[in-house]
Amino acid sequence: MKTMPIYIIMSLIGSLPGTSSAQDNCFASPHKGICKTENINLYVGPQSVEPGEDIFIAVETLTGALENSSAKTVTIINADTGRQYVAQVDQGLAYIEIKAPTTSGRIVFTAKANGISSGPAEVMVHAAQAGQFDLMVEKNKGQALLSSSIISDGFGNILDDGRLVEIDLMQGSDVYTNLRTQTLNGRIGLHIDCASIRQANTRLRVRIGEISSDIQMPPYLCGGV
Repeated sequence: MKTMPIYIIMSLIGSLPGTSSAQDNCFASPHKGICKTENINLYVGPQSVEPGEDIFIAVETLTGALENSSAKTVTIINADTGRQYVAQVDQGLAYIEIKAPTTSGRIVFTAKANGISSGPAEVMVHAAQAGQFDLMVEKNKGQALLSSSIISDGFGNILDDGRLVEIDLMQGSDVYTNLRTQTLNGRIGLHIDCASIRQANTRLRVRIGEISSDIQMPPYLCGGV
């Protein structure tokens, strides 16, 4: 069995039951009623991942007395796709590691053993690093409006709302103003006051993580010639 990540181990602390002589008999004679699976706890982490990252899943199978049950296997189910994973149970605990899908969105897992089901556990798959994007700038309400094409990651997922966007206002290689905004509906949209713009030869450099795109500011937008 692989080593569990620390956040799953911490989730289990205080809930893992101790074994007793009755439990020793339980694994030797799993037909006994005292060994029956009555409760299943499901732990999934981390709760936020990017496409292709690891998802760690641990399952406890417990008796009515909250001791390790005699379950031999547990089935973990992706409730959205119906895909199932069968894991071996060792002393009431099963553990698997899977890869997050390349499509962003919520994943809901459940676990089942001996006819007993766990409650749901969720993971959110967020878009990965932004891919290349195009910029536009135009006059709007007396300001320069910076906008972008729809921004996706390398898997075609539209960037989540709230992704940090940094905008450098530059002349040559010198940055004279830095602004920040966030993505919304997969795009950038920001009004820039003309007072912040030097009319001669201003360039905008927009950065999202490690990806950047530049655009020259047309001087006429803010009263230049």
